[in-house]
Amino acid sequence: MGKLIILCRICGLFLSAQLLTGCALWQTLTFQKHTYSRIAPTDITLSLYNPRELTKAEQDYLSPKEVQDTKAIADMCGYSKDRLHTLAIGAVAGAAIVAGTTLALNIIGDEIGGYIEKQKGEFIKSFYAKTTHESFLKRVGSNYELAFDCLVVKQLTQGKKPGLDLAVRLYLAKDETSIIFVPTYYAFSRSVAKTDATGAVDIDVKVTMTTVSIGEKNERSIQALSDQTISFLGVKLPSSADDHSEPRPTTDRNLDKKVTGSWFPFPIADPDRKRCSVDAKCDGILPVTVAVTISETGTGAPDFGTANKEIGDSTKILSDGISKIIDAYVKEGQKK
Repeated sequence: MGKLIILCRICGLFLSAQLLTGCALWQTLTFQKHTYSRIAPTDITLSLYNPRELTKAEQDYLSPKEVQDTKAIADMCGYSKDRLHTLAIGAVAGAAIVAGTTLALNIIGDEIGGYIEKQKGEFIKSFYAKTTHESFLKRVGSNYELAFDCLVVKQLTQGKKPGLDLAVRLYLAKDETSIIFVPTYYAFSRSVAKTDATGAVDIDVKVTMTTVSIGEKNERSIQALSDQTISFLGVKLPSSADDHSEPRPTTDRNLDKKVTGSWFPFPIADPDRKRCSVDAKCDGILPVTVAVTISETGTGAPDFGTANKEIGDSTKILSDGISKIIDAYVKEGQKK
């Protein structure tokens, strides 16, 4: 009978400790995410494009779906509908950095702590893709131009459903000495990061480009062309549809060009130009690797530091209380 009383007291103490825990822990354990957030990614592709009017033979060769896709990409990049040439269709698909299953909630101090740490990571997620092209600059007579001027990222989520589509243009300065990244389109349907019912997500797009070029001493080395981050703040996920139909994505064309990268130098690459100018077969220089890392940060995240402290406080209450109950039971037994 005495053991049963101890068990009842411990159970009551456990419930009291949970009730005494603060708001941050309760918010963490009861957080309600947006319907279209924290959707596992499946794959992401990065393709490079430049505008070129398709020949009639090329147009005749394309299937109706390919023609439709061509027009859609041209629209994303801000080209006229009939001017598009892809340099890297089906580019290398990057492995998603995120992974994950949902942990079951076990209301025990250490396990809640582990759950909170995992939840903290749910609000910041990244994914990555890269591709390559044989030249960053194409030779046009005695001059050199950008071999591509549009990057298109397409990210799919679980069930092959759209997550984020993004197009970023490379614009030359009027004096052709510098280049800047300017987004021309995004469509946001689902987020990999968890966010609250507002659906607001901050999106950072990091674009890096590296090349192999000839140095002054005629040695080849890897050189960075750019390392830029473009930020979109508070992009809203679409509202949930009552009939469970496909959500209409949130889109923007950045027509006012408020969102841009920073200017970076148009590569001079004199040794490469000299080599190419005397080679009749040379049509471009500076083989390039383009990589895009997209990081999503959800909003409404609880105060995880406070929540962890509240777990510690709750665990101490339980530990001290159980010790007192057991001590009292032992002393009572000794009297008998």
